Amino acid sequence: MIPLGNHPLGQIWDFTEALKEELVNIGQVVKKHKMKVSTHPGQYTVINTNNEKTLENSIRDLIYHDKLLTAMGLNNEAVMVVHVGGVYGNKEKSLQRFADNFHLLPPTVQARLVIENDDTSYSIKDVLELCKKIKRPMVLDVHHHNCYNQGERLEDYLPAIFATWNNLERPPKIHFSSPKSAKEYASHAEYINVDDFIKFIKLAQGYTFDVMIEAKKQDAALLKLREELLQKIR
Repeated sequence: MIPLGNHPLGQIWDFTEALKEELVNIGQVVKKHKMKVSTHPGQYTVINTNNEKTLENSIRDLIYHDKLLTAMGLNNEAVMVVHVGGVYGNKEKSLQRFADNFHLLPPTVQARLVIENDDTSYSIKDVLELCKKIKRPMVLDVHHHNCYNQGERLEDYLPAIFATWNNLERPPKIHFSSPKSAKEYASHAEYINVDDFIKFIKLAQGYTFDVMIEAKKQDAALLKLREELLQKIR
């Protein structure tokens, strides 16, 4: 939203003061309509990096996201979603480095961070253990779990994953998407496969949670899914 907001050159301009009225107005709209707002810092924001400069840049980016949400008047229910990062040849050491570097973050940033499982390196088991260690919520990405897992069954892990959100007033947040194709399985499809969605909802029956749809057609995908769900129950 803010050009150069996370760049060293951008630090000479206090966007929270210059855009104070506009950001407050955005926050008021968010609260009025009870929107669930989150940010997802980019792929170059890596908390478990073993490179000092990359860590410095990552911390600056996370501070930028926190300042933006705070300037809107949004509390810690407006979360910042991050992945664990790289493996760097040793998964256990890389998980521990995330925990160590997490404690270098400002408290306001720590209070917004939630950790998501990814599609290549860190499974729901890995991320859940990390989240318990640093006492932060876990975002379950169902598609990522289907892409990369270590044999974990979702039904065995859902209670513990959702329990990581117990200290927040908002419900747990999950991501749901469908594969583009068998060949490009990791890529997001334009729409959501309604049968796969129903299968997961049945699996998670009894829990209250928010679902973020990740699909190339965005709102159109949501509307199509809603219509298909209605057709299934008619």
